[in-house]
Amino acid sequence: MYTLTWHKSLKIGKTDLYTLDLYEWAQGEDILSLVPSALNALTTIENGIISDNLKGFKSIVGVRVTGLAQGVEVIKLEYTTATRSDSVTVNLIVGETCQNL
Repeated sequence: MYTLTWHKSLKIGKTDLYTLDLYEWAQGEDILSLVPSALNALTTIENGIISDNLKGFKSIVGVRVTGLAQGVEVIKLEYTTATRSDSVTVNLIVGETCQNL
């Protein structure tokens, strides 16, 4: 497991989509399942998505989240292919204004 930070923050009361392309990790396998969770309760996860990248592999994972309170939310994404599983945590800054970091 490793930790990243999304470069675009989330405004309180707004919903946005945040994605990662796991193509390098998946090594040509499709991502088959995704379980997202918000660890600090600063956001609500509306849904998780798995979609195709430009090469046609299902390697893009994402979450649609709504900001509830100011702070740094930790989003955990657990994902699997047919042969492997892994997870990543991503920091998401939630605030009164939206900014690119």
